[in-house]
Amino acid sequence: MDKLSEDLWKLLKLDGVYLEHQTIFTANAMARQSIWRENKGYANFDLYTDNSEYKPGNKGHKLDYNKCSDYNNNFLTTYIGKIVDSVLNQDNDELIDEELLRFNTMRSQALTFNLFGEFVSQDNYKIKDEYQAIVNETFKNLFPELEINEITHIKFEYSPDRGEEKYTDDGTAFDVFVKFKNIDCENGFIGIEVKYSENMIDSDTYYKYHEKIYENIFGIMKAKKIFNKDISNSEDSNPKDLWEGNTQNKIEQTWRNHMLTMSLLASVQGARKDEKNYNYPEENSFKDGLFVILYPEKNEECQEVIEHYQSKLNKSKKTYFKAVIMEEFVKELEKVTLDNFIKDLESKSSNQKILGISRIGTSLFPQDKKWIKDFKNRYLNLSEIQKLDEQLKKIASKNYNQPDCKQALIFPTDCKQALIFSKSNNNWVAWCREDHRACILRKCRNYNT
Repeated sequence: MDKLSEDLWKLLKLDGVYLEHQTIFTANAMARQSIWRENKGYANFDLYTDNSEYKPGNKGHKLDYNKCSDYNNNFLTTYIGKIVDSVLNQDNDELIDEELLRFNTMRSQALTFNLFGEFVSQDNYKIKDEYQAIVNETFKNLFPELEINEITHIKFEYSPDRGEEKYTDDGTAFDVFVKFKNIDCENGFIGIEVKYSENMIDSDTYYKYHEKIYENIFGIMKAKKIFNKDISNSEDSNPKDLWEGNTQNKIEQTWRNHMLTMSLLASVQGARKDEKNYNYPEENSFKDGLFVILYPEKNEECQEVIEHYQSKLNKSKKTYFKAVIMEEFVKELEKVTLDNFIKDLESKSSNQKILGISRIGTSLFPQDKKWIKDFKNRYLNLSEIQKLDEQLKKIASKNYNQPDCKQALIFPTDCKQALIFSKSNNNWVAWCREDHRACILRKCRNYNT
């Protein structure tokens, strides 16, 4: 993946964002979100201010809340928007920045709802009947070590009894909290931290306020040999050793989530109960659990932190930690969804031969679950941005009074009027192709560069 050109940055209405301050992945992701917004016909946010802290201009990755006809435009389906409303109405409004969630297309919280929101019922976050088989199989395939029998609930921005001393006392929560029953009908959970373009940097002030609790859980983890030999065999080791060789603010969120995971396990609670006389309700005591970081493959900042943290763990023991690449999660979800759809068709049809041939077709996919493909295209299809930039560089030095289709950049939109860009007298010009079968163009707007 390469750096983006300033020309493409401006054409995608991102002139109000400092390109040089973005990582390569973030810049490509931001460009992709701006295209998604443009395709949907949503107005972008623009900022013109004398405040030197912000660059004036268009913020193409943000929706203009003053021009939004629906405050749930950032979500892939109407139903996902209802799930967001439900979560915000359940005492989470002070824990979730609603403006960023609703209007910033880059926000990982919005991505989280877009990936998991369709699975659950609005009133109790149980898995909906139409998704039960799909969700079960997807999680079984991705997390075989948990011996999952059935996924029962998926909750957002959640941890049981959040912030109580008997856990980690610091208000830490998971972006997604997945509850399941294992093959022995015992309670288990998966706590997921979701990242998109964000790095892993977090506040490093928690430690000094919760040092005793952290060290208590850390000591139990040491006894379980979860950490590598250098940490586990040292009497003087403490949580600070987890970020040795890196910076505390990069590692802190990861180990806080990991310790929260451990505090929810019945085996750990038993050890802490003897020492502190804590009372743990049965529904918040789990036989097994796993902390997962879900992130895009090209987010190198996340990868760096994950590799560092994994180096502190004992590879020969169960560590209750796993990193999952988002592309692999979506690929598995897509495959399971299609397989279940075909099985359902075959069970309702006597013509097995025709259905067997239909498996090969790429268009065969349940329309009510099309949001899965929309998710992949919106968040993970970054190769399109690179192709756009390559096209742009080829025509950047050329001038056309009115281009034909071979002389200009075709902007990838879902709109009936495709946009085509050309450069004339050092200005980028947008043209509307009024007929997809021919190249009849009219000038739409200029972009000064």
